[in-house]
Amino acid sequence: MDNFNRNKSRIERIDGRKIISKEHQQLIFLKREEYFYNFLRDNHFIKTPDIYSIEGLNIRTYFIEGEEKNISLAIEDWAKIHSYFIENPPKENKLFMKHDINKVSKYLLQNEDIHNLLGKRVECMLNEIDLNVRLKTLLHGDLTPKNFIYHGNENYYFDFELGGIGHPARDIASLIISAPRKKEKLVNHYKDFFSHDYGGLDEDIDNWTFVRASQLYFIFDKREGGEKQKNKIKNNLIGIIENLA
Repeated sequence: MDNFNRNKSRIERIDGRKIISKEHQQLIFLKREEYFYNFLRDNHFIKTPDIYSIEGLNIRTYFIEGEEKNISLAIEDWAKIHSYFIENPPKENKLFMKHDINKVSKYLLQNEDIHNLLGKRVECMLNEIDLNVRLKTLLHGDLTPKNFIYHGNENYYFDFELGGIGHPARDIASLIISAPRKKEKLVNHYKDFFSHDYGGLDEDIDNWTFVRASQLYFIFDKREGGEKQKNKIKNNLIGIIENLA
């Protein structure tokens, strides 16, 4: 699962330029991120920061001076990308993370603490959850506001270490979890730009939001760090999970 790469990022100044320096724990995460930066930039799908250098497990990218987050534009950008790659499937690549809702659910159910942490109702839902339509497209993998910046009337996207393929609802779930009160607005805006809408899309987005929030709860429960901040995040996730349970 995606809790095995705790990268460390910092801002450096090199030759008078601000550079983001990110140290990965595993080579595959760095290679995946490098691939997505180059692929998305070279094909002009969206804006990404240019790579400054790669050394060992460290990747440096040019710093983008940003303004406030533009979530609506993120929805538009990724609805178009999702639509394009449903119609034009990307070539198989060993770097792609495969985001499968059933595999994530099974992984969570194998955790002996699930009943104590999330309750019987959540456990039962994870056992039964599925998607109405099996779509497959290119995914950011961690599409949250912390992973894009608005600059010059465009969003710049980064942190692709979880990039891969799967149902587009996986990306939309990440945005909903970051702004749950805007869920209806985000989903409706997505449908305006997504060319493969279908009757069960809302339910599939809910299902992925439920599973992803449950997954993040486990990740943060086991993560080291300040208890106050961890509990705040976990309480927010519990609210989302209970809302969908």
